Amino acid sequence: MNGEADSKETLRLLKGILDVLGVVGFIIILFSLAKINHYLNFATSNKWTTSWMIINGAIPLLIVSGNILQNILGSNFERFLDFPDWKETYYLVLGFMSSGIMMILTLHYQRSFRYAITDRRIHIRKQFLYLDTSAHGISFENIENLKVNPSLIGKILDFGNVHMVTASGIGLREDKSGIGAGFGADAGSISSVGGRTIFRSLFVWITAQRERKTVDQDPEDCLFGIRSPMDIYRLINELSDN
Repeated sequence: MNGEADSKETLRLLKGILDVLGVVGFIIILFSLAKINHYLNFATSNKWTTSWMIINGAIPLLIVSGNILQNILGSNFERFLDFPDWKETYYLVLGFMSSGIMMILTLHYQRSFRYAITDRRIHIRKQFLYLDTSAHGISFENIENLKVNPSLIGKILDFGNVHMVTASGIGLREDKSGIGAGFGADAGSISSVGGRTIFRSLFVWITAQRERKTVDQDPEDCLFGIRSPMDIYRLINELSDN
């Protein structure tokens, strides 16, 4: 009950900010959520999700800024660009467009990976949007540990991830960009560097994430979302033993 009450209170607070600040409040909330999502270092804290949230906040910011500049400069500016007034219906349009584009890119990204297993190594190939391409192989001799972690839905539908952990660190995700370490490195030089240190500290704060160590969920470093993961797990173990 307390969790539900807190959620309602949070939503009421966000709605109040939007009612008072309008589109500026929307931009502030979206940028804040992007930062919180990035810092907490969840599965959704990757560069794609964070960048997409920032882009969605930047679109109304660009329109409102252009509209303000248009009102200041008058008709001379309208000859080059004519920015419309931001309306409440634009939130719905932005939401549908953003969700649709994100779903298309996600489906395409899921189909951008190809995995192959031979008697010597595991091959992983990526080709996303014909620009982001890579390929590498993991030898069975270098694999120190295997891990399968299907979700609840994955157990029902028989799909999941197979993680290969090697001595070189492939398969592990270790984040050491804690906010304390970043500020500590810059604190001693504040008086000597001045303005540059402020920007450096701001950059550290923006890019900081909480520290954690877990298996890597990146499809480039594991067999991601494959069918019958336990069968693949047993196959890799058998080939490794042989």
